[in-house]
Amino acid sequence: MLRSRNAGRRWQSIPVVIDPFFTADWIEALAINPGDPLDLYAAVGSGIAHSSDGGRSWSFSDAEECSFVNSITVDPSSPSRYAGGTPVEIHGCSLHCNAFVSRDGGRNWDCLPLDEAIDTEALDPVKSSTIYAGGAHFADGAHLWKSIDGGRSFVSPASAPSHVVSLAVSPVARRIVYAGTQESGVFRSADAGRHWSPASSGLPPGAVGSLVADPLEPATVYAGIRQKGVFRSRDGGATWQPLGEGLPVQLFLGTLSLASGDHRTLYAGTAGAGAFALAIFDL
Repeated sequence: MLRSRNAGRRWQSIPVVIDPFFTADWIEALAINPGDPLDLYAAVGSGIAHSSDGGRSWSFSDAEECSFVNSITVDPSSPSRYAGGTPVEIHGCSLHCNAFVSRDGGRNWDCLPLDEAIDTEALDPVKSSTIYAGGAHFADGAHLWKSIDGGRSFVSPASAPSHVVSLAVSPVARRIVYAGTQESGVFRSADAGRHWSPASSGLPPGAVGSLVADPLEPATVYAGIRQKGVFRSRDGGATWQPLGEGLPVQLFLGTLSLASGDHRTLYAGTAGAGAFALAIFDL
C-alpha cells in the first residue's frame, strides 16, 4: 500500500503487517473512513485488515472460511459497518455467502441474501440503508441489485444492465446512479435504480472498472476503462471525453478517486505501475 501526504507528488510505501508471520503482499481493495483519514480498511485474501492509526499497525478479521474479499465499502454514517464481496469459488472451495456486512468493525459478519457474487457496491450518500450491488461472474441472471433495508433483502430491476463491475451514486443528486459494465459501457439511472439507459457515447469498448461521481458538479462523472484510459462526462454520461495526458493508456486501471479536500485532483491506481494524479480544476 502507498500513501501520499502532499497530493500525490511523493508516495511512501506502507507494509500491511498483520502479525510477525503474515505481511500482506496483495491488497485487492482499500477503503478510508470518510470521517477519519487514519481509519483504513484493506481487503486482504480471506478477510479485512483494519488500521486506526494510518497504517502503522493492523488487525485482521476473516469474513468466512475459504472466501476472497474483493471489494469494501465503509458506511460514512457508521464507519464500523462495512461490506465485502466475494467470488463464488476460489481454490476449489465452494462458498456459502456472496457478500458480507459487519456492524462492529469486522469482529462479526453477517451474510447478505444475494444469489450471485459481488464485484462492487455503493451506498446512498444520505440514506446508507440503500445499497447498490453489482457482479459479473455469471453469463445469465441478474447482475445489479438494490436493497432499501440495509441488505436484509435485495431486488433486481428489470431494465438493469448485466455484468456490472463498478457503481457510483452522485453525492449531490443521489437519485442519479451510474453502473460500469464488463463489455457494454456505462449505464445511468435517474430514478434511484428503477430504470436504466445506456450512457456511453464517446467511450471506447472495454471494461469500465471504476466510476467516480463528482461531489461538486451533479452532471460530472469520471470513468476508468481498463487499458484504455480515463474519461470524463460533464453532461451526465450523454457524451465522454478522454483525460489521458501523462497516463499511458495501455496500463491496467484499477481504481479512480477524487481528493477528499477540494475534490480537484483525480487519482488513478494501476496494476504494476503505481498511482497517477491529475489536477482537474482548469480542465
